[in-house]
Amino acid sequence: MEISFKNISDWKFEISGKIQFDEFKEVYERELRNLAKDVKIPGFRVGNAPLDIVERRYKDEIKSKAVNAKISEILDQETSKKDKWIFVSRITNLIWNESDGSISFSLNVEVIPRKKIDTNVDFKKGANEDMKLEVSDQEVKQYIDSRREKAAVLDVSEKQEIKGEEDEVGVFDISVKDISTQRIISRAKDELISIAKSEDWFKNTVLGMKKNERKEIVVNGNRKVSITLKDIRKKVLPTDEDLSRTLGYNSEQEMYEDARKKIQDMKKKLLKDQLYIEAIRKIQEKNKIEVPVSLIETYLSRVSSSEREISREEAQSLAIFQAIEFSILLNLIEDLKIEVSDTEVDEYISKELGVGRADKLTGGVRENIKDRIKFEKARQKIYELIEI
Repeated sequence: MEISFKNISDWKFEISGKIQFDEFKEVYERELRNLAKDVKIPGFRVGNAPLDIVERRYKDEIKSKAVNAKISEILDQETSKKDKWIFVSRITNLIWNESDGSISFSLNVEVIPRKKIDTNVDFKKGANEDMKLEVSDQEVKQYIDSRREKAAVLDVSEKQEIKGEEDEVGVFDISVKDISTQRIISRAKDELISIAKSEDWFKNTVLGMKKNERKEIVVNGNRKVSITLKDIRKKVLPTDEDLSRTLGYNSEQEMYEDARKKIQDMKKKLLKDQLYIEAIRKIQEKNKIEVPVSLIETYLSRVSSSEREISREEAQSLAIFQAIEFSILLNLIEDLKIEVSDTEVDEYISKELGVGRADKLTGGVRENIKDRIKFEKARQKIYELIEI
């Protein structure tokens, strides 16, 4: 087998070579047997046709599958050497032909190149260095008030009419009918709605309504909404004493001290995460990390499907960062010779997926989990540098 590699860019190689048919035979026969299991040939049950008949009918398809499989093997072997690259992102421009008992081929691959990562960069200087970790009394009050809101209860109100006040909640029966078809589209019974936080059209409709009053309005041009006010409730916020007891604290002071600590912990985590992002960018700059376009496209697709609220520009920026981070961490795993034991995999499975699942997972799933743990260990190395 003859193979040559040509660098087109940091992350792109042109590969060409020649495979003798003797080297190709094993893969060809494997693809022939795989195809023979599924093809339907008149006169034979599925999977029972003789191999020579299957080969005569599907020779070109078998050869094409075998060439692709052999080239994948070649790329896997080259990836395992970890001297040119450590990850193949995409294969393009595959061309092959057969002559004189051999297969000649050429293709391009986009890869993450193998590069020793220098993490000796200054993490302290940057836009985040002035972030204050002190917690103000106002921040503590806002945190406690947010917990107070969640612990609020609804009590019967003596009011007979909706005023739209902050602590006011109405109990409504609501139905929506399409005027053109007279079909009920949706119906909600005993719906609790905070008037102050409701949409403007709804708030304007129910302001001034009295208990047991019913109104009908048309929205969006062709939908009739029927609203019946069944009751009015008032939101009752717990006192500090009641709230501390509800949340399981021994005193109000303990609740406030714990709130201050939690806010500070959140600030520390936020700062560490911001510094981590800054560290990745500085490591990229120092090591001149370039990533394949196809890898960015892969991350962009994932970001766009999972983060639907962000803009295209924000999605692109996040995808580029994730591709760069992946490249750095993958190389760090090699630099630091990070390994993961079966015990660590079992502990991860028990913790994240539930005790007793470890023995039910296939080898491929376990390998994916092992890779995930390796990446977390590599991330932790960068966090340790930030801590220092």
